[in-house]
Amino acid sequence: MKLLAIETSTSICSVALIQDRLILASQGERVEFGHSTPLAEMTKKVLEDSDIEISQLDALGVSIGPGSLTGLRIGLAFAKGICSAATIPIVAIPTLTGLVYNILEEGVLIRPIVSAKKGQFHTALYEHKSETYSEIESHDIISSDFLNKEIFRRTILIGEAFTASESDSMSKMYELDVDDNSPIAEGIARLGEKMLLKGETSNIAELEPEYKMEFNAKIWNREKTSA
Repeated sequence: MKLLAIETSTSICSVALIQDRLILASQGERVEFGHSTPLAEMTKKVLEDSDIEISQLDALGVSIGPGSLTGLRIGLAFAKGICSAATIPIVAIPTLTGLVYNILEEGVLIRPIVSAKKGQFHTALYEHKSETYSEIESHDIISSDFLNKEIFRRTILIGEAFTASESDSMSKMYELDVDDNSPIAEGIARLGEKMLLKGETSNIAELEPEYKMEFNAKIWNREKTSA
């Protein structure tokens, strides 16, 4: 079973290929001006390193959100194109849960962090033990103040929110498990393979990103405008 995984929900664009629970190849790169170019290049490199053709893939897994609106759209459009051309199923992988699967250490709490907007972050809390990842706090949107105040026992942070510049107190409180160029699509690949084996695929035509953000449109006030 060969699955190609794509992760574009964060500022780290990443691709990984998994076969029978083994990561064959992966690539990761921090992007500043869009995911399109590095995504195509990394996909080509991962396939070449694995000595596998697109036609040999059994499925493609794509990180579906939450995360960057633009990044998610690019990743999903790219994934749909490959799936349509190769006639293979697509697996929609929840970003926060997929990121957690990068942490193989057991007996720990894991908090995935993905930037939202205006100093906010998407997060949840998971526990990894007995080869099982259990969600113990569901998705929430929090501020950096929350992370500054809350301390967990042996909690591992995974994601892109704290790879830039944070306070010294933050770095002492938390342990980062990724750097700027980590191939975080490996976790997406591991979860994607499990979902594929359970038959959890999606309709390519109907699949849309899961932003998990509220969009508040401003209401036009005729009286205020004409005043």
